[in-house]
Amino acid sequence: MAIVQTNISYSYETMMANIHDLQYTYTFLQMQNFGFSVLGKKIPVIRLRSWT
Repeated sequence: MAIVQTNISYSYETMMANIHDLQYTYTFLQMQNFGFSVLGKKIPVIRLRSWT
């Protein structure tokens, strides 16, 4: 079973849900926000290792 579906319309809400599901499945993933888009939405950054 795929965590991220590729045959659907993709939106910001779908992306954030996918990130949440990936973090739940792969606990070593870390997420922070890089900043905000011109629409005021958070820009996520996902890391595979610890922050230094």
